[in-house]
Amino acid sequence: MNIPAKIKIFYWQAYRHCLPLKMSLIAQKVPREIACPVYHKKLKTVLHGLWGCKWLKEVRADCSFMSRINWVDGMHFLDFILSCYRCLDKDDMLLLLIVVFLEGLVFTQQMVHSQGNQGFELVVPWAMGFLKEFKKANKVRDGVAFTNDYEVVK
Repeated sequence: MNIPAKIKIFYWQAYRHCLPLKMSLIAQKVPREIACPVYHKKLKTVLHGLWGCKWLKEVRADCSFMSRINWVDGMHFLDFILSCYRCLDKDDMLLLLIVVFLEGLVFTQQMVHSQGNQGFELVVPWAMGFLKEFKKANKVRDGVAFTNDYEVVK
């Protein structure tokens, strides 16, 4: 699947059970025990922190793919991604990957700046805009990539 490198790295870290950007948090003197910035409870797993939080489910409620995803608390992160890959079409899967990535970035900012739940409501609109721009930048026709209305020969 064609996705930006920073999102691939984010998912590799999550797969390894490392809350993405955790080392950055530690460097900024944020405690090692990571807690939900909304509910202030310790996170059980990376998947719970990026997907299972009840409040984040409300944030993602407008996404069309939400009703097709089966998630079980305690599920391994890789199993979750693979189950999504099997039940979602390519566009919905890419949107899901971007939404969870952006939730992780906002979550990290909340941990550093202690702003409660501010910013999460913008995740889905940001993701949709990011996906639109990403597709536009990677549009290919007959072996020729078109970016910003200029032709670039591959």
